[in-house]
Amino acid sequence: MQIRREEIRTGILVIVSIAILTGVLLAIGAPGVFKPTNTYYIYFDNAAGLNQGAPVMLAGRRIGQVTDLVSPVPLSQRPKKGYEVRVQVEVDKSAQIFNKVNAEMVQTSLLGQPVIDFTGGDEHSGLAANDSYFVGTREKDFTQSIADAVTVIQNTVTPVAVQAEKTMQELGSTADNLRQMTAPGSDVDQAVNEFHKFADNLVQISATGSALQQSLQNIQMLTGANGHLNEALANVDRLTDDLLKNDRINKTLANLQGTTQSLDNMVTGLSPRVDIITDNLEQATNTLKRQPWRLIWPVTKRYPSPTPIPRGRRL
Repeated sequence: MQIRREEIRTGILVIVSIAILTGVLLAIGAPGVFKPTNTYYIYFDNAAGLNQGAPVMLAGRRIGQVTDLVSPVPLSQRPKKGYEVRVQVEVDKSAQIFNKVNAEMVQTSLLGQPVIDFTGGDEHSGLAANDSYFVGTREKDFTQSIADAVTVIQNTVTPVAVQAEKTMQELGSTADNLRQMTAPGSDVDQAVNEFHKFADNLVQISATGSALQQSLQNIQMLTGANGHLNEALANVDRLTDDLLKNDRINKTLANLQGTTQSLDNMVTGLSPRVDIITDNLEQATNTLKRQPWRLIWPVTKRYPSPTPIPRGRRL
C-alpha cells in the first residue's frame, strides 16, 4: 500500500508539472489562450530578420507577438506601392493601440532580433479595432547602416581624393617648372651669373687704386677743410663782408644811378640834333633823286638857316 501511494503521488506530481509547463508555454507562445487578444496587420517594404514569435511592444512594453508573415502580398492588397510584406500580430486586448500610431520594426541591440514597437499614438483618433492594419516603418539595420556609411564616405572622400590628386599633379607641374627655371642655361641661371659679374665689377671698381676711389679722393680734396671749394667759398665770404663793411654796393648803385641820369640827359639833348640831321638826310636824298647832276655841278639850291639849339640843352 505504501508503495502504491508513493507511485500515485509521483504520478500526480508529474501531471501537475506537465500542466504547469503546458500553461506557461501556452501563455508565452499563444497569448490568446488565457487572455483575450486583438489581431492587427502591419505592412512593411522588407521584413528581413523578423521571425514568427518576435515580440510586439507598446512603447517598449511587451504586449504580444508576431503570429504570421506573408510575402509577397498581392498588388491589390498592398496599401502602398513597394510594401510587399504583411506581418500579423496578436496583442493583449487591454493594450491601447490607437488608429493613428507609429508601427516601427526596430532592432534593440546591434545583433539582436528585430521587434515591432507601437509608439506615438494619438488618443484623439480612437482605439484601433480588431483586424485593423497599419503601414509600418523599418529602422535601418546594421548592414544597411554600414552600406549607407560607406556611401556617405565615398561621396565625401572621393571628391577630396580627386582634389588631392589634382593638387599633387599641380605640385608636380610646379616642381617641373622650377627645375626648368633653375637648370643650367636657364633665365634664372643667367641672371645669377650676371649678378655675379655685377658683384665682381663692384669689387673691381671699389678696390684700392681704382678710378672710383681716386674720384672719391678728388672729391674729398675738393670739399675738404683745405680744399679749393672751401677756399673759394671763403673768398666769397670775405668779398661779401668787404662789400658790406665799405658800403660799396650802395655806392656802386648811386654811381650807376648818376650815370643813368647823365645818359638820359645826353639822349634828351641829342634829340633836336638828331631831328635836324634826319631832315638834312631826307633833303639830300630827295635832291639826289631829283637832281643827281648836282654831285658834279655847283650847288644851286638854297637851304634855310638851321634852327639854333637852346643853350640849356647843349651837352
